Amino acid sequence: MKVNLCLPVLIFLAITASACGRAIEVTPSRVEKTVTFTLVPTSTRSFSHIPTATSTRIPTQPPAPLPTLPTCAVGYSHLQIGGEARVTPGMANRVRSEPAVEQNIISQIGPGMIAHVIDGPICADDLVFWKVEHPSIPGGSGWTAEGDGREYYLEPYVPLGDNLIVYVVDKAFSSEIDVMNDDGSGATRLSGDTGYYHYPAWSPDGKKIVFTYSEKVERSNVDIYIMNADGSGVRRLTEHEATDTFPHWSPDGTRIVYVSYRLDGEIFVMNADGSGQTNLSNNPADDSLPHWAPDGSKILFNSRRDGNHEIYVMNADGSGQANISNNPAMEIEGTWAPDGKRIAFISNRTGNNDIFVVNVDGSGDMNLTNRSSNDWYPNWSPDGERIAFLSDRDGQTDLYLMNADGSGVTRLTHSPESEGYLVWSSDGTRILFVLNWKKRNSDIFVVNVDGSTLTNITNSQANETEIDWAP
Repeated sequence: MKVNLCLPVLIFLAITASACGRAIEVTPSRVEKTVTFTLVPTSTRSFSHIPTATSTRIPTQPPAPLPTLPTCAVGYSHLQIGGEARVTPGMANRVRSEPAVEQNIISQIGPGMIAHVIDGPICADDLVFWKVEHPSIPGGSGWTAEGDGREYYLEPYVPLGDNLIVYVVDKAFSSEIDVMNDDGSGATRLSGDTGYYHYPAWSPDGKKIVFTYSEKVERSNVDIYIMNADGSGVRRLTEHEATDTFPHWSPDGTRIVYVSYRLDGEIFVMNADGSGQTNLSNNPADDSLPHWAPDGSKILFNSRRDGNHEIYVMNADGSGQANISNNPAMEIEGTWAPDGKRIAFISNRTGNNDIFVVNVDGSGDMNLTNRSSNDWYPNWSPDGERIAFLSDRDGQTDLYLMNADGSGVTRLTHSPESEGYLVWSSDGTRILFVLNWKKRNSDIFVVNVDGSTLTNITNSQANETEIDWAP
């Protein structure tokens, strides 16, 4: 079961304490990852600040063998004749008549544009030049710089496959939603790069992505949107001056549950087209963090209606609301077992944070970790046999794995930085997570469940976070 949580962690923390051949340069979202789409702001409801992605591609032949590289390109250049290249985010590459800075500028290719490489490389003026074809270039082709050996302006274009990861690139004064293959290749910006995009989540069929957007101030007047998996067909689902956030798809993909602050925090549900918006929890206390049961019949959520954080369950129509943790301590971060019969959650009833499980009717409460350390962020494996979690039991926050009964604890990572945002692969063989998520310059990692092959799949200077793996 995939759980993509952010607010639980926030609650937990709050409670527990032009020589370069460029015509345009803005702050790039990353150095070593680039975008695929040229983005034109549009919206199906005329909200012009939400973009729809388009792309330009040229049919290509299979790439030719790499030529003998000139000295300045050895160990640096990654392009090849017959392949395709795309322009780095935030850049617009000048196109010249010949491979030299002083030659006539005949055009430029913008951020995310894809061009076909037909000649090169040639070293000139401390730059590596390639000749590319693109419909926007007068005459069809021209020379443009790959980079200067320290920074890329062009990179190889890698098509997106089926095993995709959607995530947020969090920047100083904005954020964006990107997608990439699960090996880190093909990183592509789906959203615009102004405003604040958060909480992207795949629909159960992998064809759409729900997310939140705020135009000006982060997490202020936030609304919920959906788009197609390629960034097209953006549609605004909620339109209210209050914040609507933390959207989650129903298992059949027909409805979306979310938190609305139109009153106090309330659990709302709507159809996937935005119709039928209904307050389910309807209580003056703060309700948050809703998650559908695997069969869609119930919704799990967090509530403070009893004076402290408790785990509640209700029917999908809002009836039958019941406190299933029922303890004066703090109980947060509830998550369903794949069979829908049990719920894992965090409690500090022992004086520190432990991971408990309870039956959906509130019976069978059991402490799985039962240590003096802090354990949190439980996340069930797809088969329900194991639970991934975070713990500081060895002096630093790392990723651990245990059987569903609490036995067989295994440490998967050994890092001085903090992990967060755990997501299982659909086959249960790997776990995706964000490292250094509490600070800037976080990266997305993946590790096998036996602890082998720990890989940084973003490895950039940007701040990647809020991940979800396509089903």
